Amino acid sequence: MAITSIKIDLETFMRFDVGMPELPLDPPFEMRAIGPIVVLAGPNGSGKSRILRLLKTLIDKKPTPEFERHSKELIAQESRTLKVFEGQEAEALEKERRGQPNELSVARNNLAQSRSRLEGYRTTLDASNSISLSSDEPPAIIRFVPSVPTLVDPFNTTELDASQRADALSLGPENAQQNAPAYARRILRRAMEAESKRFKQESGHLLPKTPAELSSNALLELMASLLGPDITLDLDDARLLIGPTQPYSTTLSPGQQILFQFACMLHARGSSLANSIVVMDEPENHLHPAVLAEIVAALRQQLGNSQLWIATHSVPLIAQLMAVDNKCLWFVNKDRVKHSGRSPEVVLESLMGGTDGAHALHELTMLPAQYAAIRFLTECLDDPEVVGPIIKDPQTRQITKLLESLAERRCDADRKLRVLDFGAGKGRVLATLRDSDPSVASWLDYFAYDIAEQDRSECEREIALTYPGDSRERWFSDLSLLEARAGADLDVVIMCNVLHEVHPDDWLLLMATNGRLSRLISSDGFLLVVEDYGIPVGERAHDYGFLLLDEQELSHLFAVAPADRDAHRFSRQTSSDSRYAERLNAFLIAKACLDRLTPDTQRAAIDSLRRRMADTVRTFLRDKNARSTAAGRDYARSAQLLANADIWLEAHQNSKVESTAGAK
Repeated sequence: MAITSIKIDLETFMRFDVGMPELPLDPPFEMRAIGPIVVLAGPNGSGKSRILRLLKTLIDKKPTPEFERHSKELIAQESRTLKVFEGQEAEALEKERRGQPNELSVARNNLAQSRSRLEGYRTTLDASNSISLSSDEPPAIIRFVPSVPTLVDPFNTTELDASQRADALSLGPENAQQNAPAYARRILRRAMEAESKRFKQESGHLLPKTPAELSSNALLELMASLLGPDITLDLDDARLLIGPTQPYSTTLSPGQQILFQFACMLHARGSSLANSIVVMDEPENHLHPAVLAEIVAALRQQLGNSQLWIATHSVPLIAQLMAVDNKCLWFVNKDRVKHSGRSPEVVLESLMGGTDGAHALHELTMLPAQYAAIRFLTECLDDPEVVGPIIKDPQTRQITKLLESLAERRCDADRKLRVLDFGAGKGRVLATLRDSDPSVASWLDYFAYDIAEQDRSECEREIALTYPGDSRERWFSDLSLLEARAGADLDVVIMCNVLHEVHPDDWLLLMATNGRLSRLISSDGFLLVVEDYGIPVGERAHDYGFLLLDEQELSHLFAVAPADRDAHRFSRQTSSDSRYAERLNAFLIAKACLDRLTPDTQRAAIDSLRRRMADTVRTFLRDKNARSTAAGRDYARSAQLLANADIWLEAHQNSKVESTAGAK
């Protein structure tokens, strides 16, 4: 049931009192092609509430279909009579012209009276057409302005008070938060009593359900349609139960508690959404935007052929409904209404105080992306921060699984897996390994390397917790000393969020053939590179910021061939946590691949990064809807990596790579 059009002129109002005295009707007030959702928006005092009040007046004064059919029959009949009188007038005029006796005055009087009657019938019909409905049955106008999204349990009051609350629900939405639960309890209690009596009377003969039982079923069906089938209503003696727990707020969200009130109101008035027009006047005055969005979404899904009219100043609510129906918006100003179509600028400007306000709102909606981008780029001027031992970190969990797998596959079961944590920081990798397996010391021979002395004590604490009573030196800040004390047969060197921080001019000196790091790795050992490719914080790790190499760039850096992948000399694993899949990646790179690192492969890798980031930036620039915080951060990261790679390539066009002496 819906209103499809409204048209009221001044004459109709003056003759039939259809309309409102404060509503200007010259030119006529008109709304055509009204859809299932009607959003009336405009400045304060523009007439939105008056239009909502007008709906009931128009529906109440609309004649019945029988009256309309009778009016059309009278018009047809009077039109035929008018033609007869017009013929009589013509005949009398001809007789008068010939000087013959005639009844011209009588004919003209009859003609005038017929025309007057015909005009009256047509005006009456026009008045009945002031509002057009999608059905002959007049709809119920349900004015619902929820105010308190917290249901009150009727068990906590007297029976008399609860009964009065239940009675009051049919009168309107005031205090519905306490009246609706009392009403629902009454309906369920009456149904339970009626069912008990029916069972006693059946005596082997199945009796039809009583009106009280049918009424309860109707309420439960309404609840299921608005709240979902998982929400149950039951009675426990004198207590209304909504779901399995008390209080009601533990089962129902604030939005669902409002919808509970609405379902009880519909039932109390004997209405349903199928034959109702729901009217909400500025609901944002009482409800949080998120709660209001939940309510409107639930109502919209259940409207069917019915209608929802909302007068509002809420831009979020307008945006929500425009996304569903871009023809729902009507601009109201000085009691005039105009369909805004797909161009809501005039509405937005009226609500935001003009074009400057509308522009400020646009800037605000873009703010998450812009703020995230600016913040990330600003962070790219700061030194990296060191992360403490967060044992639930999915990245260190990823490393743990890889090391445990390598330990199980090693040929010498009596030999511990020898691991160097390069850039160990505060020892979060070791802390996670110990949390995963308290006996990790039995199969892991761990060493830590870092140039940052300030984190040494925390890392050594993690080492002491893992190897209690072990006096062996395990923390180093000098690779030469580490080689002398620990040996050069490491199974795995871990770089967890480290490679992007290593100065690119040190890559060859560290990882190429006989590099300071690569010579520590056994012939069948691996470099494990683990990176967060969605790093949320920018940093300036070296003269070129940071260079975050993914699979494509690492393949160039170490000249990886298909045969290397087939032989598992180069493999990639992404996080098993779906939230971080394709973001947290780990690359296991065999010692044989490290030996292929040259200045040419380094240049190819960084050029590959530059080209990939350029493509990514171009994609962002074409995307006009990239407004989220994540989009702004991703754009800033890509733009910064593009700049960093380009600066390095420009600086090394013809120069020989020289060490920054960052690693001893």
